[in-house]
Amino acid sequence: SAPIVEVYLHGGVWSVLADTRFGLVWTVRFALAVLLGVLMPWPATRLLQLAAGAGLIALIALIGHAGATPGTAGDIHLASDMAHLLAAGAWVGSLPALAMLLARARHANDPAWRSFAIGATRRFSRLGIVCVAALLASGIINSWNLLGGPRDLLTTDYGRLLLLKIGLFAAMVGIATANRFHFTPRLLAAGALRALERNSLAETGLGLC
Repeated sequence: SAPIVEVYLHGGVWSVLADTRFGLVWTVRFALAVLLGVLMPWPATRLLQLAAGAGLIALIALIGHAGATPGTAGDIHLASDMAHLLAAGAWVGSLPALAMLLARARHANDPAWRSFAIGATRRFSRLGIVCVAALLASGIINSWNLLGGPRDLLTTDYGRLLLLKIGLFAAMVGIATANRFHFTPRLLAAGALRALERNSLAETGLGLC
């Protein structure tokens, strides 16, 4: 093994960064991460923050299977993988903020907080429907490209991991369905905010898995 300084100076790190797709994508994503970190204290730049965050997520697809697939099929797979990543990021990434908002509204005595939380929850519910639809459609396309057939779900490591992901996704959708059709219409009732907060945390945990 060589010292880390030696690796950086003479071990090919710069060649990897400049001459490979992985290195170029990593460099762009690093720049977007720095930009996002700089912009976060400034609420007026939220649209630029959103664009930087979306790019940071979507560019991962370029260094996966989708990015290595040639032709029209590869373009479709790449677009699908990007949509998959963006939908997952929007859904799972918004859940902690929603849970914190619900907790703040539940503990506040100000009716304005409850009203704000109710509006945000309803908007998030609509976002969730779009994200679930995108995840389902893009997941089917990705599986079509990466699996040889249904049998691969049981006979390959990738297939078994995919089955686990499908199970976690189904559990998240089940919780989201309860939120959408049971708790969200009853937000003014006692305990509804607490139930939504608890379910949001549960969805977050499943999403991280």
